[in-house]
Amino acid sequence: MPRSPRFGLAIDPVPGYDGASRCDPSPKPGVVAFQHLILAAYPGTGAGSISRACSGSASSEHNEGRAWDWGVNASVPVQKAKAEAVIDWLAAPDRYDNPHAMARRLGIMYLIWNRRIWFPWSGWSVYCKQRGNVCRDPSSGEPRSPHRDHVHFSFTWAGARKQTSFWHRDRSLVSGIDEAAAGYWVLGRNGGVYPQDGAYFYGSRADHFESKPYVAIASTPSGYGYFIVRSDGVVRAFGDADKRGDAHDERTHIADIETTPDGRGYWLVSDKGRVFNYGRARDYGNARDRDVEIVAMASTDSGRGYWLLTARGKVLAFGDASGFGDLQGDDEAVDLYPTPSGRGYWIVTESGKVSAFGDAPQLGDAAPATSEVGLSATGSGGVPDRRRARPRPQLRRCPLDLCRSTRSPSASSSFSM
Repeated sequence: MPRSPRFGLAIDPVPGYDGASRCDPSPKPGVVAFQHLILAAYPGTGAGSISRACSGSASSEHNEGRAWDWGVNASVPVQKAKAEAVIDWLAAPDRYDNPHAMARRLGIMYLIWNRRIWFPWSGWSVYCKQRGNVCRDPSSGEPRSPHRDHVHFSFTWAGARKQTSFWHRDRSLVSGIDEAAAGYWVLGRNGGVYPQDGAYFYGSRADHFESKPYVAIASTPSGYGYFIVRSDGVVRAFGDADKRGDAHDERTHIADIETTPDGRGYWLVSDKGRVFNYGRARDYGNARDRDVEIVAMASTDSGRGYWLLTARGKVLAFGDASGFGDLQGDDEAVDLYPTPSGRGYWIVTESGKVSAFGDAPQLGDAAPATSEVGLSATGSGGVPDRRRARPRPQLRRCPLDLCRSTRSPSASSSFSM
């Protein structure tokens, strides 16, 4: 198989069809990189072609430098086996059961091989039917190339520009987690939001390749919406979340976001301990002068205080929040979750160990040799108000991708290869 990184849960959406519309045949970097990847895995196969000169309007992704014809022949068993191995690799699910994982991570919009065409949203269909010496479009009867001497790969613009998770592995990693009215949401560094256990999907930024990664998610008190925040302080709101401002102009690196109990405001905290408050959120202090690295924030049920957690496991309390102890040892802390009474909290470390403080009971750790990014909670029935009646925490896993694009080309779309 072609060499590829080990990816996290977050994945590029299933692409829609974006046909050629202009003449710009210079080979695009993502297509060239894919060509090199395949030829390195299968030396001796044909390098094929990427660019194609165009006159007037473009009619193929070749005219835009975002298609490649790989030189393998369906009549030669060894070459046919190589082509089918690559296609199977592109179409297979990954370890999180994300379907067509490599095709999505590379931004492959469709491929044509041996008289058939494949789309990641609908699978295989007939591209042309052989009638004597001519292969014809099954609908119009127009002659078409049977694509028996090459595999045609067409790329989305993101794939062509090398702006997909295959080339940016860090964007596939999980960066946040929070509970919903039912189930919970997982946030990827690509801005994708992946609902789990029955949570609703209200939107994400997975189909936008942005300059900075997304680092934290916070649900609204109702559990029917969420905020996601980028490392540079840009805040996006979905569902019943109401954006009140962001820290994009502050030239800082955001570590976490926390909503107020009434949902009418939120805080952002930077990794250096600066606290930014928006809407009805109030400033109760910060840690910017303490020379610490902040990794998480949690508010009290009253909304008149909050805790800041450092990477070394020290808990800093502000407003009506109280400290109940700090983490000991060298394991890096990643998140903090208060108890329903507010008189204790749990701290989870990067290795999955959970430590209980105050009136928090010890409920167990995650499996060893795992990397944790957050601590969420099991529901207590009905619509949860996670501030007024905090449920007990549970380490969450991210087994499925439930956030997929449903866009597809119209039935009248034509393909000229």
